[in-house]
Amino acid sequence: MIVNCSFRSVEETKDQRNSLESFVYDTRSKLSGAYRSFASDLEKEVLQIYRIFTSKHLVSQH
Repeated sequence: MIVNCSFRSVEETKDQRNSLESFVYDTRSKLSGAYRSFASDLEKEVLQIYRIFTSKHLVSQH
């Protein structure tokens, strides 16, 4: 029972990490494409900083 819960927790964490990583890359793609004209340069910079931070955090967690 405990092993099952632990395995499920690990799998859920992995799935959440993958979802976040997909969101980060999708957002980067949209900022350089579809959303380019809707975001100010400052907004793009801030989002870029958050994206870099999140990417580094995801890599360090592997």
